[in-house]
Amino acid sequence: MGEDIRVTGGNNRRTQQRKVRKDGFTDEKRQIYLDTLAGCATVCRAAQAAGVSVETVNYHRRRDPVWAQQCAEALETAYTNLEADKVAAAAAGGHYVPGPGAADAPGPGSVDHDLALQLLRLRRRPLGQRTGRAGYEPKRATEKELNEAIIAQLDVLSKRIRKSKPPASGRRAGG
Repeated sequence: MGEDIRVTGGNNRRTQQRKVRKDGFTDEKRQIYLDTLAGCATVCRAAQAAGVSVETVNYHRRRDPVWAQQCAEALETAYTNLEADKVAAAAAGGHYVPGPGAADAPGPGSVDHDLALQLLRLRRRPLGQRTGRAGYEPKRATEKELNEAIIAQLDVLSKRIRKSKPPASGRRAGG
């Protein structure tokens, strides 16, 4: 069987031979994507370098858990490189150089400095934690406070009702 043929099956069908698409997301393109992503931490740039769209990458990420794990590992490597670059810049001790095979990929230095620091802070935050206050925290009243508030409202209401009623008299006038 040649390299331009693949065997596929699905939906309870028999396996069949198909030609590999020339514009398909091949193993070579996947490796280019992963290397570029690890070097620049930008999904759009990595997809462009591999010659595919971001939608193609996300489609395969949703359908293939192994590929999703590889993408997560490449992004983790990119964040580690970015963090090392920012620490080196803060210490004024040189510039991070990407490893072999990533020389032509845009490096972590191409990321905005303030944005990179904010992303690194978010990376360290536990998943699901709020980023800010976004308003006041809700305050819960105790049962005693709730009962006191209800009684105070009932007192105000009963005073209003007493004021709105005409005074009751024992006799009727004129008769």
